[in-house]
Amino acid sequence: MIMKKAFLLFSIITPFLLSVLTSCEKEETKPPVETPKNSTTITVISPKGGKDYNNGDSIYVSVNITSDTMLYGYRLTIRDRLYKNDIKFTTFSAAQALSYSYSSYWVNNVLTHSDLEFIATTYKGSLQDSISKIVEFHAHM
Repeated sequence: MIMKKAFLLFSIITPFLLSVLTSCEKEETKPPVETPKNSTTITVISPKGGKDYNNGDSIYVSVNITSDTMLYGYRLTIRDRLYKNDIKFTTFSAAQALSYSYSSYWVNNVLTHSDLEFIATTYKGSLQDSISKIVEFHAHM
């Protein structure tokens, strides 16, 4: 009889003690995961991709570059897609900044129908650490 009472008492007290002991444990929380800040955005406003430009047209070059880390310059180039060394327009800046905004134009003076590409490149510390955006368009003679 004593064994039955002891077993009954043990079976009633044990779950209670376990719940008290486990509820007192400190919950382990993980620190929030931070998104690394290393974002650079190149927005080409003009020229428009896929557009045809006639001879004598002004092709506006307009770009915004932003970053949450220091940038070390940019280069903007219009060149022939097939003959990469045939550069029609280029400009650059070596100024350090978090953002750049550039607007100008180039007058289409190609001598043959040409598939061209506009390349906007920014540098994040060295020439090898660069980010580019390419827009392709067509120029008529």
